Amino acid sequence: MITGNQVNEGIHMNGKQTIIILVGILILCGTAFSGCISSSNTTPASPQNVTSQPSRTVAMTGDIVSVYYTGMLEDGTVFNSNVNETPLTFTVGNASVIDGIRDAVIGMAEGDEKTVTIPFDKAYGPYRSELIRLVPRMGPLENKTFTVGQYITITRKTDNAVSVVKILNVTRDTVTWDENNPLAGKNLTYVIKLVTLDKK
Repeated sequence: MITGNQVNEGIHMNGKQTIIILVGILILCGTAFSGCISSSNTTPASPQNVTSQPSRTVAMTGDIVSVYYTGMLEDGTVFNSNVNETPLTFTVGNASVIDGIRDAVIGMAEGDEKTVTIPFDKAYGPYRSELIRLVPRMGPLENKTFTVGQYITITRKTDNAVSVVKILNVTRDTVTWDENNPLAGKNLTYVIKLVTLDKK
């Protein structure tokens, strides 16, 4: 005959066994889950998921490049463009283009296009008042007709440099002209597209 105390002891024993079994199951499950997590972290990526980026050949100093460009003033006025014409070809780093275009082209690849804002000091320099000249109308200038606002080409005798000047004022004996580049002192915006690139 089982007494009440024996029933209680049996229940107590069964409770301990149940706890031990549950702890064992939890340990087994935890090991299984950690194995799953561990194995998933160490699974190598399949080759088809690995993509390599093709290397880009970009323009550097000394390379020969050809570009299309459109130059604009700060208000958006286009002052020059060779789009739909012959591309401008130059060696990156030489003095055939303004510094701002040279700097913009470095790092570009064929087909790249970018819009850059070029400050005046990397474009045509500051406007210099000392380049306004009062010239006597002597020699070849004596009988030449001038109009205020007109641009003329002159050749300096000192170094044979050719420049375009703007006529500011005309009298019987003198002519005043401006030897500054028309774009001097202006910040410019260029849209540049690199067409061809020949590595040095």
